[in-house]
Amino acid sequence: LNAFCFSLYVIGVRILTKHGNAPETITLWSVVLAVITAGIPSVTLEHLTFLLSPQTYLSLAIFGLLNFLAFNFVGKGFAKVKAGLGTMILLLEPIIGSFLGLVFFNEIPTMLFLTGAVVMLTAIYIATFKLD
Repeated sequence: LNAFCFSLYVIGVRILTKHGNAPETITLWSVVLAVITAGIPSVTLEHLTFLLSPQTYLSLAIFGLLNFLAFNFVGKGFAKVKAGLGTMILLLEPIIGSFLGLVFFNEIPTMLFLTGAVVMLTAIYIATFKLD
């Protein structure tokens, strides 16, 4: 379901970009839609507390800014490359995330992860460059 919804997002970004919408506008409306679809159920079904430390609020603000920038760059990227190629590049996200985990948190990837990463890189290479 996640992959299906994300593919709809990719297609929607591509369509909206071709119709002259700026990536920032597309990102803004994506975030508004996410707040509506995730925020309303959270407010109604979860107990909210606003008694958090200033450090938590700062972390949330930084995370929100980085998330906004990430989706904005995705929108700009899909304006420059074909959706198929952009989607293949996005598949590198878990590998890059694990590399950053190793660099910043000394998290050692498991052998199963390394095997999966090699399989993913191979599949991305084959799909992107169409080996003969």
